[in-house]
Amino acid sequence: MLAARLFDGVARTLGGDPRDTEPIRVIGLLEGVAVLLISGDRDPIVPVADAQRLVDAAPAGSVLWVVPGANHREGHRVDPAGYEERTTSHLRRAFLRGREGDL
Repeated sequence: MLAARLFDGVARTLGGDPRDTEPIRVIGLLEGVAVLLISGDRDPIVPVADAQRLVDAAPAGSVLWVVPGANHREGHRVDPAGYEERTTSHLRRAFLRGREGDL
């Protein structure tokens, strides 16, 4: 749900939905926004090598978390505690950076 809202906000800002194009071509447009990309090591849709290329093209501070044993969109199901800890930590850091930028 959070990702969908973020993409909707990005779509309004960019004037187009990044889900309608190749992510590698638009991820750099998120200038100043560190991305947490979660990928399963058994994902047949976005292999880990592709996820790594996407994170490498993302803004500074972006990270890739590879969930062992997870397929596409299964990170939370496979490791709910790890998923919640990593996403919460990532969002806290992002909000703190945003606050520091406002000071």
